[in-house]
Amino acid sequence: MAILKTCRNIAIELLWAIRPHGSRARDQEITALIRRFPYWENGRKRLAEEALKHENIACAYAEALALRTLASPGSKLYAESSLLLGRCFLKKTDALTAREYLREADSLLPNDPRIQEELAATYTLTGEKESALQILQQIAPDRLSREAKAVLQWLSTPSGQQ
Repeated sequence: MAILKTCRNIAIELLWAIRPHGSRARDQEITALIRRFPYWENGRKRLAEEALKHENIACAYAEALALRTLASPGSKLYAESSLLLGRCFLKKTDALTAREYLREADSLLPNDPRIQEELAATYTLTGEKESALQILQQIAPDRLSREAKAVLQWLSTPSGQQ
């Protein structure tokens, strides 16, 4: 029981760190978020996702590493940790390191459009637009995010290929 209380306190502190301060609605949102998610693997995943939403890359990276440590190698959560780590490195514009993590995630979850879109982003960042275009074209149009559709459209134009 003491471990759960400690984890709850850590989760509260992390959410306080990544959220803007000073609103009752924010406090209620934090409380609801903590109740909805377990404090180990899924909780770490959720905290990393929230930290990325709020541009707190250091917190997201720490949570993704914690998730990677807790998840079984080869599991879906391990793949999710690779995706999160790839996203952290993309935010830091380190496309090559991001690509390594995203390839690992893609090998574990091969048809996940989130991973494929992020992989395409690494190729776009390194100027390998033809590779990015090929990846995005392999994703079913109804599974593409709005952002990926825009990038695909841009890459399909002559100016996107330059």
